[in-house]
Amino acid sequence: MKKIIGLLIILLLLPAAAWAYETFRCNNRVIQTGDLKSKVLECCGEPDSKEDVGEKTYWEANQKIKVPVSEWIYVKYQYDIVITFEASRVVKIENIYK
Repeated sequence: MKKIIGLLIILLLLPAAAWAYETFRCNNRVIQTGDLKSKVLECCGEPDSKEDVGEKTYWEANQKIKVPVSEWIYVKYQYDIVITFEASRVVKIENIYK
């Protein structure tokens, strides 16, 4: 019974942990996966660095679609925020601790 309760608690906490990595607060505004580059730029300003890291290939309706992948890096005091874009949408937000 204790194992079941422990497992339920872990399963309830997982969505909260995942949510934390899909958002980033910038100047009292929230950036999240799915947002456009223009919103990130408006909320956070110019990043400290930008890098084109390649492209990703998708198949849609039997067509090969390639989209550019880029990373914007915002340098903070104790960590860096790395925002990964596919085309112009946020797909990943990472905190890199120094």
